[in-house]
Amino acid sequence: MSSLDRYDPNAQNRLVPSTGPAAEFPEAPLTEPEVRDLRDILAVIWRYKLLILFVFAACVLIAAFVTSKQIPIYQATAKILVDTGPTQPISSEGFGAISEMLGAGRSRSIQTQVEVLQSYPILESAYKLLGKKLNPDRPPSVRAQNIRDTDIIKVVVEDPDKHFAASLANAITSAYISRSQAANRRAATNTKEFLRGALEKQRRALADAENRLKAYKEKTGVASITDEVTNRMKRLAAAEEELATAETQVRSLQGQLRAVEDMLSKAEQTYVRETVSSSNPLVSAMRDKIASLEIQRAALLKEYQPDTPEVQAIDDQIAKARETLQQELRREMISSSQAIAANPVRLDLIQQAGKLRAELEAQKARVLAIRPIVEKERLAVSELPSRERGILALAREVANLERVYGELNSKYQEVSVAEQAKLASASLLEPARVPRKPIKPRPILNLFLAAVIGLIVGLMLAFLLDHLDDTIKGTEDVDRNVGLPTLGAIPALPKSSGPIIMSSSDRSVMAESFRLLRSNIRFASPDRPLKSIM
Repeated sequence: MSSLDRYDPNAQNRLVPSTGPAAEFPEAPLTEPEVRDLRDILAVIWRYKLLILFVFAACVLIAAFVTSKQIPIYQATAKILVDTGPTQPISSEGFGAISEMLGAGRSRSIQTQVEVLQSYPILESAYKLLGKKLNPDRPPSVRAQNIRDTDIIKVVVEDPDKHFAASLANAITSAYISRSQAANRRAATNTKEFLRGALEKQRRALADAENRLKAYKEKTGVASITDEVTNRMKRLAAAEEELATAETQVRSLQGQLRAVEDMLSKAEQTYVRETVSSSNPLVSAMRDKIASLEIQRAALLKEYQPDTPEVQAIDDQIAKARETLQQELRREMISSSQAIAANPVRLDLIQQAGKLRAELEAQKARVLAIRPIVEKERLAVSELPSRERGILALAREVANLERVYGELNSKYQEVSVAEQAKLASASLLEPARVPRKPIKPRPILNLFLAAVIGLIVGLMLAFLLDHLDDTIKGTEDVDRNVGLPTLGAIPALPKSSGPIIMSSSDRSVMAESFRLLRSNIRFASPDRPLKSIM
């Protein structure tokens, strides 16, 4: 039996001194980067499959345990509609793309109501409606949220008791609406008190004017004035009122135009603030035509009513002249601006500014046309006898005071009705219903996330342990880490095994492994037989 057929299990690994020429094998670099293919990855997973399964199962079981211990949370939602009032500071039509810019005030108002709904006083009032006391240290889970691009606010309450969640959501909306009603009622009461004082003051002024008119008539002995003087006085009053209306319109349009120009100045690209060319003959002609038509209209009003065909015809001509002026001004503004096609908001602003400027120019022309008529009527009244002028002046004062007193009295009656009515700035759109299912916990989602996390953590731990493990486990590890061919592999035996004795007729796996190793050593160097191996 050769030395290759003997094996001493107690022998230690050691280096044998070379007594002859050593077997020379080419050295391979030991620092080559380790490249794993799919088979290597699958081998690592298979090697650590028990660890991966353990981590996976542990995460799932922990998630299931934690989920089973969580208290179910129910969610109830109520919806209210909030009245934010007028949203646009400019009352003109056709704003189009500017509506979003002008809606900033409405958004702030809605957000204010959202904060009010979540405030402590509202919660306290809601608890009082439910007959309970609010604990400041443990407030309920209440959230108010505005539904995008609407005046609707959702009130969301979360609580372990589904019936209490729905009741609290409805109580919060009721408390908020009641608070709104009380606030509006207080405002109406304050307005009513103010109007009451103004009415009393106006009543005294009217009584004083009537007494002075009566005393003047008794002093001068003039009981009445002629119809001609009365008609002249009416024409003067009508002309003054029309002039005052036109001047008010001019101031209003100027304010609106400044607002649009301010938004335009903040828009991208340049903006030519004044685009009306004084050298444009069409613009000048339209201004003169509007002024002439206004003069004709004022002259017709001396003999006709505003709804007569003669006056209506003049009104139609004025409207057409205004439209022509507006189109020309808008055309000038667009042609004098740059790159507006890329900005539709800015284009809409420019068109709106053109419309406002055209209306402003028309109102200015109207003022210029009416002002001489007012001066003419005032001059005619000043030429009346002094006694009639005095009576007319006092009569005008009485008429104006009566008109103001009537308007104040009408407002007072409206506010009185509003004070008695239950007017609120919000209304219940949809009450909260008792929820059927809890929103927390969600077992399926929790278990799914736990399974994913457990699988990822298990794989990461397996690859970490494989990376830290530098032991040789097979011929593949030798080839990959050493770079040398493997001559043979001997199967492992239990430590209790004795010396190995094999005969030539032994065909076991162990015997064949030794024979393969012997053959590989013999043929490792066929030209020079090996005497020693290191």
